[in-house]
Amino acid sequence: MSDSILDQVIQHPEVIYTLAQELVAEREQLEGIRKQLDAAQPKADYTFEEGDSL
Repeated sequence: MSDSILDQVIQHPEVIYTLAQELVAEREQLEGIRKQLDAAQPKADYTFEEGDSL
């Protein structure tokens, strides 16, 4: 955490709640992106192998 965020938390403890919500949302977004990548990976591997045999 940056010093400015820590200063905000000291001055306004409710900032922790907002920060936690943002972190949870970011984690959920990242998990969704990872699932999309995992789903696309076999297609990418197949395309690469198919193109490699030419």
